[in-house]
Amino acid sequence: MTQPPIPDDQVVRMRTFYRASLALPIVAAGVAMLLGRAAGDMPRPLGELIAWLILSGVCGGLPYLVLAAGAFRWMRDRTEREIRRAALWSPLLMIGAYAVECVAYGLLGDVFGQATHAGPIFVLGSECIVIFGYVYVAIVLALGAAIVPPRRAPAS
Repeated sequence: MTQPPIPDDQVVRMRTFYRASLALPIVAAGVAMLLGRAAGDMPRPLGELIAWLILSGVCGGLPYLVLAAGAFRWMRDRTEREIRRAALWSPLLMIGAYAVECVAYGLLGDVFGQATHAGPIFVLGSECIVIFGYVYVAIVLALGAAIVPPRRAPAS
Protein backbone atom coordinates (compact mmCIF):
# COMPACT_ATOMS: atom_id res chain seq x y z
CA MET A 1 0.00 0.00 0.00
CA THR A 2 1.18 3.51 -0.71
CA GLN A 3 0.93 6.16 1.94
CA PRO A 4 -1.19 9.22 1.31
CA PRO A 5 0.76 12.36 0.42
CA ILE A 6 1.65 14.76 3.21
CA PRO A 7 -0.56 17.88 3.13
CA ASP A 8 1.26 20.95 1.78
CA ASP A 9 0.86 22.92 5.03
CA GLN A 10 2.56 20.11 6.95
CA VAL A 11 5.50 20.06 4.49
CA VAL A 12 5.94 23.82 4.83
CA ARG A 13 5.74 23.57 8.62
CA MET A 14 8.32 20.75 8.65
CA ARG A 15 10.79 22.63 6.43
CA THR A 16 10.30 25.84 8.38
CA PHE A 17 10.97 24.03 11.65
CA TYR A 18 14.15 22.34 10.42
CA ARG A 19 15.43 25.55 8.85
CA ALA A 20 14.76 27.50 12.05
CA SER A 21 16.45 24.78 14.10
CA LEU A 22 19.74 25.63 12.40
CA ALA A 23 19.91 28.60 14.78
CA LEU A 24 19.95 26.37 17.90
CA PRO A 25 23.76 26.22 18.41
CA ILE A 26 24.14 29.98 17.90
CA VAL A 27 21.19 30.74 20.21
CA ALA A 28 22.55 28.32 22.85
CA ALA A 29 25.96 30.02 22.78
CA GLY A 30 24.35 33.46 22.93
CA VAL A 31 22.14 32.53 25.89
CA ALA A 32 25.19 31.03 27.63
CA MET A 33 27.08 34.30 27.10
CA LEU A 34 24.21 36.29 28.60
CA LEU A 35 23.86 33.88 31.53
CA GLY A 36 27.59 33.87 32.15
CA ARG A 37 27.66 37.65 32.14
CA ALA A 38 24.54 38.13 34.28
CA ALA A 39 25.05 35.37 36.82
CA GLY A 40 28.75 35.74 37.52
CA ASP A 41 30.11 32.82 39.55
CA MET A 42 28.01 29.69 39.31
CA PRO A 43 28.19 26.24 40.82
CA ARG A 44 30.81 24.11 39.12
CA PRO A 45 28.82 21.85 36.77
CA LEU A 46 26.58 24.66 35.52
CA GLY A 47 29.45 27.13 35.23
CA GLU A 48 31.53 24.67 33.24
CA LEU A 49 28.65 23.85 30.90
CA ILE A 50 28.08 27.55 30.25
CA ALA A 51 31.81 28.08 29.64
CA TRP A 52 31.90 25.21 27.12
CA LEU A 53 28.81 26.53 25.34
CA ILE A 54 30.41 29.97 25.07
CA LEU A 55 33.66 28.43 23.83
CA SER A 56 31.80 26.38 21.23
CA GLY A 57 30.13 29.53 19.92
CA VAL A 58 33.34 31.53 19.83
CA CYS A 59 35.57 28.85 18.29
CA GLY A 60 33.06 27.09 16.07
CA GLY A 61 30.75 29.98 15.25
CA LEU A 62 32.22 30.98 11.89
CA PRO A 63 32.50 27.49 10.36
CA TYR A 64 29.05 26.65 11.74
CA LEU A 65 27.50 29.74 10.13
CA VAL A 66 28.96 28.73 6.76
CA LEU A 67 27.71 25.16 7.16
CA ALA A 68 24.27 26.30 8.39
CA ALA A 69 23.88 28.72 5.48
CA GLY A 70 24.59 25.89 3.06
CA ALA A 71 22.16 23.59 4.89
CA PHE A 72 19.47 26.29 4.90
CA ARG A 73 19.69 26.59 1.12
CA TRP A 74 19.99 22.81 0.61
CA MET A 75 16.77 22.14 2.58
CA ARG A 76 14.55 24.02 0.11
CA ASP A 77 13.33 21.02 -1.86
CA ARG A 78 14.21 18.14 0.43
CA THR A 79 12.02 15.61 2.12
CA GLU A 80 11.90 15.20 5.86
CA ARG A 81 13.72 11.89 5.54
CA GLU A 82 16.59 13.55 3.64
CA ILE A 83 16.76 16.36 6.19
CA ARG A 84 16.83 13.93 9.11
CA ARG A 85 19.56 11.88 7.45
CA ALA A 86 21.62 15.03 6.85
CA ALA A 87 21.11 16.05 10.48
CA LEU A 88 22.69 12.80 11.62
CA TRP A 89 25.77 13.54 9.50
CA SER A 90 25.98 17.24 10.37
CA PRO A 91 28.35 17.03 13.39
CA LEU A 92 30.83 15.09 11.25
CA LEU A 93 30.53 17.69 8.47
CA MET A 94 31.12 20.36 11.11
CA ILE A 95 34.41 18.70 12.06
CA GLY A 96 35.52 19.15 8.44
CA ALA A 97 34.54 22.82 8.46
CA TYR A 98 36.28 23.27 11.81
CA ALA A 99 39.43 21.62 10.42
CA VAL A 100 39.57 24.30 7.71
CA GLU A 101 39.32 26.99 10.38
CA CYS A 102 42.10 25.37 12.45
CA VAL A 103 44.40 25.07 9.44
CA ALA A 104 43.80 28.75 8.62
CA TYR A 105 44.44 29.65 12.26
CA GLY A 106 47.69 27.67 12.24
CA LEU A 107 48.83 29.28 8.97
CA LEU A 108 48.08 32.76 10.29
CA GLY A 109 50.11 31.97 13.39
CA ASP A 110 53.03 30.88 11.20
CA VAL A 111 52.83 34.07 9.13
CA PHE A 112 52.93 36.24 12.24
CA GLY A 113 55.47 34.08 14.08
CA GLN A 114 53.07 33.03 16.84
CA ALA A 115 52.62 29.52 18.21
CA THR A 116 48.97 28.62 17.75
CA HIS A 117 48.78 24.99 18.88
CA ALA A 118 46.18 24.43 16.16
CA GLY A 119 46.50 20.62 16.38
CA PRO A 120 45.51 20.28 20.05
CA ILE A 121 42.84 22.95 19.56
CA PHE A 122 41.40 20.91 16.68
CA VAL A 123 41.34 17.71 18.75
CA LEU A 124 39.61 19.39 21.71
CA GLY A 125 37.22 21.29 19.44
CA SER A 126 36.32 18.12 17.53
CA GLU A 127 35.39 16.37 20.76
CA CYS A 128 33.11 19.28 21.67
CA ILE A 129 31.60 19.29 18.18
CA VAL A 130 30.69 15.62 18.42
CA ILE A 131 29.23 15.92 21.93
CA PHE A 132 27.32 19.18 21.52
CA GLY A 133 26.50 18.42 17.88
CA TYR A 134 24.73 15.17 18.61
CA VAL A 135 22.94 16.70 21.62
CA TYR A 136 21.62 19.44 19.30
CA VAL A 137 20.67 16.83 16.68
CA ALA A 138 18.81 14.76 19.28
CA ILE A 139 16.91 17.83 20.50
CA VAL A 140 15.96 18.88 16.97
CA LEU A 141 14.91 15.40 15.84
CA ALA A 142 12.84 14.86 18.99
CA LEU A 143 11.12 18.23 18.63
CA GLY A 144 10.65 17.63 14.92
CA ALA A 145 8.94 14.31 15.58
CA ALA A 146 6.65 16.01 18.10
CA ILE A 147 5.80 18.94 15.82
CA VAL A 148 5.44 16.99 12.59
CA PRO A 149 4.57 13.41 13.54
CA PRO A 150 5.73 10.76 11.08
CA ARG A 151 3.11 9.35 8.74
CA ARG A 152 1.58 6.05 9.73
CA ALA A 153 0.23 3.40 7.39
CA PRO A 154 -3.55 3.44 7.28
CA ALA A 155 -5.26 0.80 9.41
CA SER A 156 -6.59 -2.12 7.46
